[in-house]
Amino acid sequence: MWPQQLVFIDGQTDFYGEALTREYMQVMSLQDGWEEILEKHEVSWVIVQSDKPLVGALYEQLDWNIVYRDDTATILHKP
Repeated sequence: MWPQQLVFIDGQTDFYGEALTREYMQVMSLQDGWEEILEKHEVSWVIVQSDKPLVGALYEQLDWNIVYRDDTATILHKP
């Protein structure tokens, strides 16, 4: 989907720098302000492990749509 869709961050955090890696960890652990980080970076698609709490938070709290889900991964889209 590139170049229309850009990657915010992926699991290879070693080359994204400390500041962005901290924001990623803040989002993944649902620490205060995680929603604002997604807004700041204009994140509208998320692919994440299905067992992560972020899945439920996006779906239940922010009304994101689940586009695909299996035991391994969930893809969510912000309407």
